Amino acid sequence: MDLGSSGQKTARFGLFEADVQQRVLTKNGLRLRLQDQPFQVLALLLERPGELVTREEIQQRLWPADTYVAFDDGLNTAIKKLRSALSDTADNPRFIETVPRRGYRFVAPVTFPAPAVAGPPAKPESAVAENILIAARESSRIVIESSPSRSPRLWGAIAVALVLAAGTGGYLYRAGHRRAPDSPQASTSRLVSVIKPRPSVAVMGFRNLSRATEEAWISTALSELLTTELASGEELRTVPGESVARTRANLSLPDSDSYAQDTLARIRKNLDADYIVVGSYFDLGKRSGGSVRLDLRLQNAQTGETLATVSEVGTEVGLPALAAHAGAQVRSKLGAAQPSPAQSASATASLPSGQEATRLYSEGLAKLRNLDSLGARSLLEKAVALEPSVALVHLALADALSDLGYEAKAREEAEKAFDASGPLSREQRLLVEARYHEATHEWDKAIETFRALYTFFPDNLEYGLRLAAAQVSADRGQNAIATLTELRKLPPPAADDPRIDLTEGGAARSIGNYQREADLMSQAVEKGRTIGARLLVAHARHSQCWALHKMGQVEKSHEACAEAKRLFAEAGDRVSVASLLVTSAAVLEEQGHLADAEASYEEAIKVYREAGAQGGLAVAFNNLAIVQRNIGNHPAAKKMYEQAISIARATGDKHILILAQGNLADLSFFDGDLRQARSSFEDLLVTCRELGSKDRIALQLGNLGDVLFFQGDLSGAQRALEESVTLDSESGEKRQLGYHLASLGDVLQAEGRLPEARQQRLEALKIRNELGDQGDIADSQVFLADSSIEEGHAADSEAPLREAIAKLQSLKMVDDEAYAYPVLARALVTEGKAREALTTMEQAAPVARKCSDRGVRFVFAIEDARTQAANGKYAEAIARIQYTLADLNKYGYAGYQLEARLLLGEAEIKAGKKREGEARLKALQKDAEGKGFNLIARKALSVLDLSTPKG
Repeated sequence: MDLGSSGQKTARFGLFEADVQQRVLTKNGLRLRLQDQPFQVLALLLERPGELVTREEIQQRLWPADTYVAFDDGLNTAIKKLRSALSDTADNPRFIETVPRRGYRFVAPVTFPAPAVAGPPAKPESAVAENILIAARESSRIVIESSPSRSPRLWGAIAVALVLAAGTGGYLYRAGHRRAPDSPQASTSRLVSVIKPRPSVAVMGFRNLSRATEEAWISTALSELLTTELASGEELRTVPGESVARTRANLSLPDSDSYAQDTLARIRKNLDADYIVVGSYFDLGKRSGGSVRLDLRLQNAQTGETLATVSEVGTEVGLPALAAHAGAQVRSKLGAAQPSPAQSASATASLPSGQEATRLYSEGLAKLRNLDSLGARSLLEKAVALEPSVALVHLALADALSDLGYEAKAREEAEKAFDASGPLSREQRLLVEARYHEATHEWDKAIETFRALYTFFPDNLEYGLRLAAAQVSADRGQNAIATLTELRKLPPPAADDPRIDLTEGGAARSIGNYQREADLMSQAVEKGRTIGARLLVAHARHSQCWALHKMGQVEKSHEACAEAKRLFAEAGDRVSVASLLVTSAAVLEEQGHLADAEASYEEAIKVYREAGAQGGLAVAFNNLAIVQRNIGNHPAAKKMYEQAISIARATGDKHILILAQGNLADLSFFDGDLRQARSSFEDLLVTCRELGSKDRIALQLGNLGDVLFFQGDLSGAQRALEESVTLDSESGEKRQLGYHLASLGDVLQAEGRLPEARQQRLEALKIRNELGDQGDIADSQVFLADSSIEEGHAADSEAPLREAIAKLQSLKMVDDEAYAYPVLARALVTEGKAREALTTMEQAAPVARKCSDRGVRFVFAIEDARTQAANGKYAEAIARIQYTLADLNKYGYAGYQLEARLLLGEAEIKAGKKREGEARLKALQKDAEGKGFNLIARKALSVLDLSTPKG
């Protein structure tokens, strides 16, 4: 593909972007100096990523008039300058691989953003898929046999997809909020192929025979070195150390020189490992010069047979050489070729070179895998300070910081890891790059990179799960489900791994299918219990708790939460215990048990503080503030929102910061401080537009639209709400879309556009019925009843209103219930049932007193006065309206002011104050028309017509 002639303008790889038309190379948006000839070489390589481009082809394209000698020197110089610009090396290339005496190959994943031309939209992932599959065919060590029934020409059109974002305990994955473009074809299908898996090896750790605790770090260091050494050359698949640590904890495995066959079988089911490496070491101490003796045993996980025993002696300083010698013997026994010098150098580069930095890194890694992120952080920071050029140390520190909620610092460390990843193997480089994109929430790039990993290594379930989880984070739940469906076709035991069910449950939740999520969690629990994966069972029960709650299965939801909490506590996973407490509190809150929810949030705050998990602490404070707001303790709520904001600013977590700031602005709105609420929402809107997140922009636009509506700016409110509806539709935020459609219905009704208002409210109800949220459905019933009253069909509204009120009562949604009663009273008054309306308002008075929303209290006051007037109590009605008007003027509720003035004028006429009433209504009609409140203007004119004698 000729980039220029094909209309493609740019090619992206890693942090780089090459504009082939302008001949500009940038990194993270910053322009790099690169001369024309090296850039032309780069452009030619980018046209055929993963393929060999021969020296002859380059000569014909770029040096057609030069002699061979001049070309040879010129090309070597151009490649050298190009590698310098990309921070690449010939010995361990990240981007440009030299094929001796033949040419060069671009080995990194490349994407080609769609050119801005007319015609059908490009599928962004299909080009990526084609290039990655070409690269996989060229360089993967894993045999992939195409099904005979599939045409070879389909290779370039079908992609493999997968991703597992970092998450608590390696099981649950954080959800991002930025939606990336996706091609359904590329994301949901892959080659129907027969994968010949590589032999898989799990290094289970080594027993410390010296019994000196200060030497315990050597086990982790040797395990990491040996795992990386065995992975060199890509002929063996090694199990990640974090997976080994999780399985050791799940199965309560002791340190041992060997395992019995039944234990090996359980290990294999957990890790999908064919071979197990175990053993021991003895550190002879400083008097012996730091000598270390390593004895290891290679066991067949299926048969229990010991295939090899290896003994090596080295030093603490020379651990890489010790691991290399032992690894060579294990490789030989498994029939794998020995690594090249460059591959061995990559394995050595995975750990620091100095003994002290290696010790600190190993101890920090052990703590991180034992769920002590706070303890890991200080050790890893010291290791980074000693040797700042080791990528995996930065990556481990990024994980610890992320677990503790320091998102900004975690992003910085992930970027440093990526920048320092050059010496690592191809597999490790790609993994570091993918993790960097996760940390920055660049989900499209994360998906591309994890897709490359899974395509290069299709026998590695980890990469498949990571791809699926990243698709969920990118709001591509259906694509993730398709990815996981393909994973179920892998050879067993990978196909039966309960993590597939766990990840698919998250995908089901992301598209609102709680029944499917609950079913998948049940499968994960059953499989997890069978293989003894206690933490996995805990995470599955945690997810099941929320899904069952959303389905209305209260008792089962509480049972799931209780078991998850117990399992997390037994495993010593304090952060997950706190996370479970937050979920339990949210369940209790939605069920109306506010005191219990408050207690659960407070317990979570205590645990988060002890664990140093600032991110969770900010979430818990934010949620507890919502409870305080709902019970009417607004000063306490404000204080807690401010605490959440302070923590989010300190940790750099923009999502929580925006969330808490938005909730604080909501509090101003509930308190009736419309000016402050408007200012806050406008500031938040600017921030969200800078971030480019459609759902967040839509949320703030919707909030701003509500404030503008109450302030009387109908045109501004309509513009904001219409934009929010458009963005919600694009981002797929259905629940949010329901709210904004309902608010848009309010604006249209005030403008007198009753059919259009009803249509928006019907659309909101349709969405809410799909989502199944009973509280939102009841709200929509109230809004549609309001439409019926204004359309002259009050009798049709009474039954739906009573049904909605009963539902809101059962859900303990006080503010919504307090709003619904006045609408019912107005329907009864309109029907001529004035006495019944009065009784209704008297019964609702206690609910109104509990209401925390000042706007709703104004609605209640206005309708209470209307009911008084309908029962002939004009003096009481006039006094109530005048008192309410004073408050409305103070707080600036323009629309409610007009409504109150209408009611006051009508009451004055009926009370015999015709002149005052008519004058008030004439002024009101003019003011209402000027502000666009045509419904009130028409009502004022109607009352005037009735009061004026015909003659």
